[in-house]
Amino acid sequence: MAKTRAQKKEVFKNVVDLLGQAKSAVLVKFKKLTVNDDQNLRKKMRESKIKYSVIKKTVLEKSFLEKQIDLKSEMDNWQANVALVISQDDEILPARLTHEFAKKKGEDYEIVGGIFQGAWINKDRVQALAQLPGKDELIAKVVGSLNAPLSGFVNVLAGNLRGLVNVLNSIKEKKV
Repeated sequence: MAKTRAQKKEVFKNVVDLLGQAKSAVLVKFKKLTVNDDQNLRKKMRESKIKYSVIKKTVLEKSFLEKQIDLKSEMDNWQANVALVISQDDEILPARLTHEFAKKKGEDYEIVGGIFQGAWINKDRVQALAQLPGKDELIAKVVGSLNAPLSGFVNVLAGNLRGLVNVLNSIKEKKV
């Protein structure tokens, strides 16, 4: 059943709002995607708190124009369905998940580009983002880097105590 004008305006408004709140977004085109693959991908996206929506090209084009991003020239030659992957929490995760899925599916699932920090980025930059370590991994590295000097300091202090114990043990052995 066809959507009414009011429903179409609501979809447009929702997409514009999502784009406005997004920390990052990835745009993909796909064809020949099985239902099982689609369900698995959507499940993984939901678990990661990422919004995954298949959107009509006209709505997508108007939404991007609303955000001062012109995709008309790129979208003219797309002969596939288009999906928008948006995260409001993590900048890297949408790129990583779509990149992993695109590697498995090959030509049938292709990253077109994305939005990062409010600006359009091309396919290569999205793939570069996907290669970056995740938020949790970066936090672990920072904590490890902060912990290293403290561990060294503790070892230095323990070394002095070990030295004192060794001196006392050698004095004890000489007296015995």
